[in-house]
Formats: sequence, structure tokens, C-alpha cells
Amino acid sequence: SLGYRYLNLADRGWISESKLRLEQYEQAAETSVTFPPQSSDYQHRVHLGYLRSDVEGLLSHTWRTGIARQREEFKFTRIWSAEYLTERREYADGTEETPKTLALNFHWLRRDVDNVRDPRRGQLVQFEVGGAYDKLLSDATFLRLYGRGVRYWPMGRQGVLILRGELGQTFSHEETSVPTDYLFRAGGAGSVRGYDYQSLGVEASGSVTPGRVMATASLEYQLPVWRDWRAAAFVDHGGAADRWQDVSTVTGAGLGARWVSPAGVLGLDVARGIDKQQWRLHIALGLAF
Repeated sequence: SLGYRYLNLADRGWISESKLRLEQYEQAAETSVTFPPQSSDYQHRVHLGYLRSDVEGLLSHTWRTGIARQREEFKFTRIWSAEYLTERREYADGTEETPKTLALNFHWLRRDVDNVRDPRRGQLVQFEVGGAYDKLLSDATFLRLYGRGVRYWPMGRQGVLILRGELGQTFSHEETSVPTDYLFRAGGAGSVRGYDYQSLGVEASGSVTPGRVMATASLEYQLPVWRDWRAAAFVDHGGAADRWQDVSTVTGAGLGARWVSPAGVLGLDVARGIDKQQWRLHIALGLAF
């Protein structure tokens, strides 16, 4: 990744930021301008971005632009946004779709932990709601609801028990016209370990495509080993599909190591995808979200 930030654009205190991110499955570029907080403590931000994603036989190119109104407090983050998004999806069998939408979104996040860098007690809660109307620069009418949470309990002298869960559903009669960002897939670090990144979804046209429903849960125990190092044991469960009655959940379990670095907790996991009888390696850094 490469980023550049300029803190006084046009000599008015505007913050200009540009980012380039290269990963195995995704490549992204974004530029934005953030304006100073108003008397209400809200900041406003405009952005323009591009994302290329090639995951499980689904190749997508997404362009987006929008404006956001954000307020950051000690424990809370609130974001209202309007975003125009257009996408080109290419399936493994050559089928293409070009959904577009003008969506309004609300994002709410509450952090209540004893230590942001290395939490051992408390919880994180996030809720999102968004939607679009097909008569207003959109190909489909939809409503997307999503929530997730993490709970930390200290166990013993230095151990910690972590419970995580997430749940999402998009209400729409035209799922093929809803952009990928407003649908759901699961699998990989932060989801169901033991399975490839976003490999749990709807199998169609030779690809794993996102569905309208998703649910995952995880239970993990971390035990101190030496100085800033911990051992971890975990079990994950969940899946994604187009309808709740079609969800075929899977289970992953494994062991891992944790290093409490100056930037946050760095994790390395070896997980067994029980339903597919496969092993996968996962790496993650920082808080759950």
C-alpha cells in the first residue's frame, strides 16, 4: 500500500488524501478531500475510488464517488453517506452484469474496550443500514441491514475469551441488479477460518457469487505464553446464501499465535475447514473492526 496526505489543501485546512492498495485478490485506488469539523463536530468528506476484485471466479470492476458526513467521539462513530456506484461483473462462464446504484447509508460504531491496542475486556458493536430506489439512478430497489459485534472477557491471569458474531440481509427482488458491495460472502480471516477468502456464497455461472443473507460466529481463547506472545484456539461457523432456507453453514477450527505489537495484535492462524477437509493459513492485524 502507498498513501499520501496533504493537510492544508488550498490553504484552507482541507485534508487531501490519496491511496493505492495492491493485494492478491483486490487492487484499489482512492482519492478524497476531508473538510475541517463544523461547530456541530461533524466532518464532511468527498471521495472518488476504483476497486478491482478477482475472487472465486468472479471478476468485478467497481467505480464509486460520494460524500460523507462523519462525527467521531471517544467511543462512537456516526457516518451518513450518499454514494453513486457502478460495477462490471464478469463470471467464469463469460456472463456479464453491470449493476449501478445511488445509495444512502448510515454507519454506527461503538467501541467500549479497556485497551484499543490490546483489548481484554469490553465490546465492539457496529450497525449499518443502506438502500436505493430503482427510480433514482439505480437498477434495483433494495434495503441492506448489517450488524456485527465482538465481546472480550478476561480469563485467568492474562488469558482472554473472545466471542464474535455478524448478521446481514439485503431485501430486494432483483439481486442480479444489486452491486456486490451491498450483498454478502463469507470465509477467511475475520469470518470463517479454514476456508478461502469470500469462498462461501452462491455458486452460479461457475463462480461463487454474493448472496442476500449471511451469518457467522466465532469463539476464541487466547492464553499468554511468553512476554507479548499468546497462543490461541478457535472455532468458527457460518455461511452465506441467497435465502435463509438455502444457507449451508460450515465449520472451521484451529490454532494460532498472537503477538501484541506496537501497532496492535498480529495473528497467525492455521485452520481446518472441517466440511471441505482442507487446511488454510490466515494472517490478521489489529482490532476486529
